Amino acid sequence: MLGWYLFRTKARCELQAEQHLGCLGYQVYLPAIPTTASQQSVNRLSPLFPGYIFVRFDPFSESVGRILSLSTISQAVKTCGALVPVELALVRELRNRCATVVQSPSKTTFCPGDAVTVKDGPFAQIDAIFHETVGSKRCKLLLDMLGKVQVIETELNNLAVCDRIAS
Repeated sequence: MLGWYLFRTKARCELQAEQHLGCLGYQVYLPAIPTTASQQSVNRLSPLFPGYIFVRFDPFSESVGRILSLSTISQAVKTCGALVPVELALVRELRNRCATVVQSPSKTTFCPGDAVTVKDGPFAQIDAIFHETVGSKRCKLLLDMLGKVQVIETELNNLAVCDRIAS
């Protein structure tokens, strides 16, 4: 039955597997989201599920061995020992959500007074008030900590718009 099947790739070989399978004529889907490399502050797409790739084919008319023979594929993901297609609705929803994330990246310009949330580091998931930018990549935030307003400095790409309602 023609459908989307899930395969495990070798470590960090998702992109090569996608290219190899595409060259063999398979329809392939590698869900990816934008990420920022911490050292370069460069946005790039990274696999949403590292080590996994979706392949659309019919295992009754084509041998799964052709896919498994690729050096970048380690195994087919099976359910109860059988190769079972992934729900089409799941693949469609993944495509829609990943496309939405790619088309509307997070806000990167903030104004003094904006409510923000720190994404990573020692202050991860802490809400703060944007105070000012420092250079082109860093900023100062105001945190209410220990009964006092504290000023911390972090990278601009480490912030997200605060989605919580202040109480």
